[in-house]
Amino acid sequence: MQADNINGQVVDVVVIGADGIEVVEELQQGERVLLAVIDAALQAEARFAKSCPEARLVRVDSNRGLGDREECRFYLRYQHSGKGSFAEYWGHVGDVAHLDMRRGIISVRLA
Repeated sequence: MQADNINGQVVDVVVIGADGIEVVEELQQGERVLLAVIDAALQAEARFAKSCPEARLVRVDSNRGLGDREECRFYLRYQHSGKGSFAEYWGHVGDVAHLDMRRGIISVRLA
């Protein structure tokens, strides 16, 4: 497990290779950018802020076996001060920005 900085938050990072096995590598710049966009989209969402007060990103997994547009490409784990204290989301790039709070799936649209 590595550490990295996403939107000013020091997070634990796990990189999973195309074969499904964890590899000891840093995030690539494109992965870091996408994770920053996904995190910013979640943090800006009122429903997320309400259910996860004071949320802080603590871990991300980058599943390189999936394309950026596939669900579950990125795993994001947040620590917060609400009930349950942790929240998990799966992020990817989509045709439209969308957040499914029930399933914990967020898609972001890139310009």
